[in-house]
Amino acid sequence: MAANKRRGEFEAEIGGKSYRFRLTMGAMAEIEDANGGKPFVQSLIDAGVSGISARRMIECFRVLVQMQHPADADAIMAEVEAFDFRQAREMWTNIFRASGIVQDEDGEVPLEPAS
Repeated sequence: MAANKRRGEFEAEIGGKSYRFRLTMGAMAEIEDANGGKPFVQSLIDAGVSGISARRMIECFRVLVQMQHPADADAIMAEVEAFDFRQAREMWTNIFRASGIVQDEDGEVPLEPAS
């Protein structure tokens, strides 16, 4: 089943298998906890200014994987940890685009704010 863009889902092929991910409020809260309680949006602002470390990218992605694909988490993370920086950056960019945090390739924000 394809990712549902309206729900903010992103599909990624990892280790030859297709997985859907969605940056949920629960996932953002867990990522905040993994980042010492720093608010998620502040973490994004800081990353945009100074860049994000590989370790931080892996820790944050591990949160999504463990929440959304717990049965495959070890296999997925073994593949993710072998990504080069370009692949990791592309993965996060696509997750943020799907979630509506940043614009997609066409300049559209897939999830418009509620009015």
